[in-house]
Amino acid sequence: MQKRKQSQTPLPIKHRQGRNEVVPEWFHKRNEDRAETVEVSQEINFEAERKKILETLGRIDKNAQ
Repeated sequence: MQKRKQSQTPLPIKHRQGRNEVVPEWFHKRNEDRAETVEVSQEINFEAERKKILETLGRIDKNAQ
């Protein structure tokens, strides 16, 4: 009976098997560079993009007929 109780009690944390993951120092700073590149990126000319899309759609519509 005594043996069965010992096997049912959980092991202390230091004796448990499993992963001990270590987070590298750069991991917390990984997104800082991306935020800067988004701000620096070129502005989008929506009207020019709209015209390009309409031209493409017009060509597709003409080819379909």
